[in-house]
Amino acid sequence: MTSRRLSAAFFVALALSACGGRSSPPPKPDPAWAPDVAARMHSLASISIAATDDSDLAFLDEVLAGRTIVELGEDGHGMGEFSRAKVRLVKYLHERLGFDVLVFESSILSTYLANRDAGQAQVAASDLVEEGIPTIWHTEDLVDLLAYVKSTRSTARPLVIAGMDMSFTGEVEATQRPAIFREVVAHIDPAYASEVEAMDTALAQSRWGSWRTGGQVSQEQSTWLWNHHDEVRRFYQELSDFLGAHMAELEAAYASEPLLPRVVQQAAFLTTIYSYYNPEFGPHRDAAMADTFELIANELYPGEKYLVWAADAHLYKAGVRITGPRPSNLGPNDTGQLIFERHGAAVYMISLLMYRGSIVLADRSPWRVEPAPDWSIEGLFHVAGASVAFLDIAGARPAPERAWMDQEFVLREWGVNEIHLVPREQMDGVLFFDTINPPVFIDP
Repeated sequence: MTSRRLSAAFFVALALSACGGRSSPPPKPDPAWAPDVAARMHSLASISIAATDDSDLAFLDEVLAGRTIVELGEDGHGMGEFSRAKVRLVKYLHERLGFDVLVFESSILSTYLANRDAGQAQVAASDLVEEGIPTIWHTEDLVDLLAYVKSTRSTARPLVIAGMDMSFTGEVEATQRPAIFREVVAHIDPAYASEVEAMDTALAQSRWGSWRTGGQVSQEQSTWLWNHHDEVRRFYQELSDFLGAHMAELEAAYASEPLLPRVVQQAAFLTTIYSYYNPEFGPHRDAAMADTFELIANELYPGEKYLVWAADAHLYKAGVRITGPRPSNLGPNDTGQLIFERHGAAVYMISLLMYRGSIVLADRSPWRVEPAPDWSIEGLFHVAGASVAFLDIAGARPAPERAWMDQEFVLREWGVNEIHLVPREQMDGVLFFDTINPPVFIDP
């Protein structure tokens, strides 16, 4: 078995073993729950960005009134319908409700470069996907989204894309980043700039290809990372401090591109978090993503309304209270919890859930999602007859027929990991899909 397959297989085996061994059968859902879901849910007539009638989304105008941060989650990556629906929602929320900044679970530098290049007519939408978006979303649906982003450049309200996650999204960033770092630093210290380029080139090579293998690297790459991880952490912390100390000079040097020095500084800082052999990587990563979101909202693009595109697992509003198997690269106080603690009622978190179907894992290996159990949010929506439907939780008044929203219930991350949570504590709405299929990749 190759390391690539081992990564996906190990993840699934771990999840299944963690979910097994229930000592007693779960309780049965209350018969009153499904009729209430059926009566209150909003069915989507289409999940295509090409839909010309948006009346099926008009309910969002009321649901999202007063919200300035809408988080578009997904209970795992590699689900075609999830991305397709989110692309349509982004278009609607931008055009109709004024959400002008889209923040991805992606590198702050790679999304900055893609956002900058979106205004160039000769740059294709597919090139922007490969430049700025993680490979699990290198799909036809994201090409549609970036084509829409390009189309807004000639309007009074262009849709801006940004990123809040770690660096080296893919080959484009790994190729370009060392030279960008060198160029920025050289405005202050040319000799130090050469050191920075050399280290960043070595680091990029140590991660080369990992974006297509679920994070797996060769033995040689792994050895380099192990031997240098403390050095990497110190080096990039010093680089971040250096850039911060000279920020006024750098912003003056980049008068035509004033955000770039701050983006480069944050990319350097995020590299200190992503130290690969850090046992606290999960909590540090989520905290760093939340802090990067604050940078985007307070300094880079202040005063806007924001969309966040990330996994549910990063966006739960009280992740520390969730029980059940969680991947090790997640923090208990996840990004969504930290954002909610800072922004409160301005936040509306939408969880995307599936009942059954076929997906691909992070390394693009296929996986079959079996029908969810009755005692789960997904099972409840299935019984309610939902195909693709939205249900508002935050605005639902407590009632006996909605008791599942306010007690411990179950959902499945990646269609496998059975986690326990109180739905109203963790999410504000659910977008449910009865059946899911893999996306169509542009770089298979």
